[in-house]
Amino acid sequence: MVVFLFVFTFSLFRFVVLLKAPLFKEGVLVVKEGESASSIIKKINPRSETFYIAAKLYLIFSGKDKSLRPCYINLSRDDNFLTIVDKIIHYKEPLIRVVIFEGMDSFEIAELFSNINLREESKKFLDKVLTLKLEGYLFPDTYYLSRYKFSDTFISLATRNFKQKAESLLNKSRILSPYETLILASIIQKETYTKREMPVIAGVFYNRLKRGMPLQADPTVIYALKLRYHKNVNVRLTRKDLEIDSPYNTYRYRGLPPTPICNPGLDAIKAAVYPAETEYLYFVSKGDGTHAFAKTLREHNLNIERFRR
Repeated sequence: MVVFLFVFTFSLFRFVVLLKAPLFKEGVLVVKEGESASSIIKKINPRSETFYIAAKLYLIFSGKDKSLRPCYINLSRDDNFLTIVDKIIHYKEPLIRVVIFEGMDSFEIAELFSNINLREESKKFLDKVLTLKLEGYLFPDTYYLSRYKFSDTFISLATRNFKQKAESLLNKSRILSPYETLILASIIQKETYTKREMPVIAGVFYNRLKRGMPLQADPTVIYALKLRYHKNVNVRLTRKDLEIDSPYNTYRYRGLPPTPICNPGLDAIKAAVYPAETEYLYFVSKGDGTHAFAKTLREHNLNIERFRR
């Protein structure tokens, strides 16, 4: 009995020391709606199993596991687990839920920010993305953000998300460099949202690149127009638009554009890394979200006439 009490007291003392010790962790902690106590503990300290047990027992026996709420809090080097829990429980500012869909470009994201009354942050965001060439690296996902340093925090979270979920996949490409693969994935993403078609469209683009043919991708021209007007534009391309002198105009310039034209999801990236083996060189929209593919220009022109009639 004495031994048991000694072990219990020692373990309790050790747990208290662990929970009160500074974590020396600066940065931002985001707690999402409905996130479990276990998930929050692992975000705070993902490495120590002893810390996890101590923190979980503390939350359960104190009843504080039921008081944890969605939040966005800044951590200082002096914070320990107990002070962090206190910050989470007493957090008052509601988080802004931002959904970035696959294929959204920086202009569309900036417009989204502006539409939720964050016009200044919208401008800051767009300027930073274009200056630092971050298009393509803002991973599509749901983000919970505070108005404080909104755009900077979003960029930090989205690029970190990209690094964790997409970077290793891009490095598997054996045809193009990782960055070139990301550029191609962004074009594929804008051409179709049909998952099964993505590898085929990737195969078409690779075939055209091999033959030195221009990609002739409409979404790249639309992106060129967005860059010209420095805002999101919704246009039905005209012949005049296809003559715009821009390295993003893949009707005038062969090869890939200089940067990605949107932020692709994993399906489009996988298609760019693992394209389908095909002899197709052309495709045209059927108007229902899918495409008709062709090996020859004559066949392609017949498809155009058929589906655009």
